[in-house]
Amino acid sequence: MPAELLPAVASTDKLKPFWPADMDRITTLILKHATAVDDTAVAGTVYHLPVLEAINLKGCSLAGNKTVATMIKRCPGLTKINLKGTAVNETGVRDLLDTYGEKLKVFKIDQTIIDVSHRSGTFPGAET
Repeated sequence: MPAELLPAVASTDKLKPFWPADMDRITTLILKHATAVDDTAVAGTVYHLPVLEAINLKGCSLAGNKTVATMIKRCPGLTKINLKGTAVNETGVRDLLDTYGEKLKVFKIDQTIIDVSHRSGTFPGAET
């Protein structure tokens, strides 16, 4: 949206809310192969879904660490995460595992190389 329109939009009282009132009841988000949806848009969606228990972003190639940070801050109940085909990197994977760890029932990720040579934090007993 062009910046010059923002004041007009902010002052209107006739806009319908973008998010339905019952968003706090949604426990599963499936957004597969949405290759045109960027990291900010996915993170913004996740922000409004604080009771998520499962998230499937398989093939959302632009979803990355901003989405991960929002998941960690806003969704403490996540137990199922599918991030195959996303832009989440090693830092994001480590942060997710550090946060959700043993609570995870499902954790799917690909295309991420994990350097276990440091042997601390998430992977303390990993073989090099």
